[in-house]
Amino acid sequence: MTNIVRGAAPSRGVASTTWTMVEPGSYVARRAGRELGSVVETGNGNYVALDCDVEGIGTYETLSAAKQSVDDQYRWHSKGHIPHRYRRGIVVASVAGLLPVSLLLVALWVSASP
Repeated sequence: MTNIVRGAAPSRGVASTTWTMVEPGSYVARRAGRELGSVVETGNGNYVALDCDVEGIGTYETLSAAKQSVDDQYRWHSKGHIPHRYRRGIVVASVAGLLPVSLLLVALWVSASP
């Protein structure tokens, strides 16, 4: 038996970014309950955008540009991209993991030789 649903399917709402001023000159971005990052006004009137790990994204002349950079950074991460600052660590960890395995194989090969 097939159930037929008439009418439009319920749409899945795309969560939008909500900005909250936590103190004068300091804003926090959230989307779907998750903190995306923040923007802080500097003493000279510029704005520093930070990601959720409090790593600098950039410095901007306007609040809207800084907020947009935080939002863009979230979209980039949510598509599965690995931030550049983490790539070196992944490579180092991979190489560090291969070294002991290589040494073990050499030791086994040497011990098996007559």
